[in-house]
Amino acid sequence: MRIVVRTALAVVALAAAALSYQSLMHLGELAGYGALSFLYPIVVDAGAAASCAAWLHTHGRQPLAMTWSLLAISVVLNGTVHWLESTGSSPSWLLVVGVAAIPPLVLGLCVHLAVGMVAPNGPPVGTQGFTQDDPDQVAELIAEGAGRRRIAKVAGISEHHARQLLASKSGVTR
Repeated sequence: MRIVVRTALAVVALAAAALSYQSLMHLGELAGYGALSFLYPIVVDAGAAASCAAWLHTHGRQPLAMTWSLLAISVVLNGTVHWLESTGSSPSWLLVVGVAAIPPLVLGLCVHLAVGMVAPNGPPVGTQGFTQDDPDQVAELIAEGAGRRRIAKVAGISEHHARQLLASKSGVTR
């Protein structure tokens, strides 16, 4: 049964990606990207993929918000290009400006994710909510001799980030 689900998921993912790619590339053409319009859907979809991977790795709120925001942007832009085509309309200057704002916005967000995942002197991405809600809880767990698995389970974070928290609380640097 798993193979059926995974195969269906792969087929749906490939078809959805291809359809979205075509729509976003066409929107890039309408917005004036010309020969580089093929890069427009890559920016949107790769940004969503990067933020989703960061979220799966860190369970952080920021990567989760970025993932859903970029998916929502993709849905709206896909719908917009189809609306333009079905009505025979040209994109307004405001739409063109909005479309043009997406690549630098996604670049900035991806840089923010990358920097947050390797921040040397702060809590790892994904632990901000936990440490802000109860900053003493990690210290109590460490004082009790809790290992990374217990800290990860209690904090709702990955074992990798629990290990980073243990290292930062004990003053160990990499």
